[in-house]
Amino acid sequence: MALLTCKKNSHSILVSFDGDTTVRSMSKIKTGLTRLLREPVELYRFDIATVSDTDFTFIQLLISYHFKLKSINRELILVNCSGDNAFIKTANLCGIDVRSILSFEGGADGC
Repeated sequence: MALLTCKKNSHSILVSFDGDTTVRSMSKIKTGLTRLLREPVELYRFDIATVSDTDFTFIQLLISYHFKLKSINRELILVNCSGDNAFIKTANLCGIDVRSILSFEGGADGC
């Protein structure tokens, strides 16, 4: 099951995902992210370094969340991402160029 932990300061929230971010845990992840929309911050930083298992539903959710935040003048940035990360591997297998859609800490090459 996915574990979400959050740390907040005056202008940003750091959300860390751990473990399973597949369809099995999507309802809980979506509920948590929906609650975070109420927070009065400008920047949402998502740490996906310790995601061990993921699928298309998580990628789709993050893309959708990115566009939702953009529509309310907020920003989503993925942090602690590496090329061998489960998220990047799954996106590549699905044929999704997440680097052209989402923002990464350090830019598109920061992943």
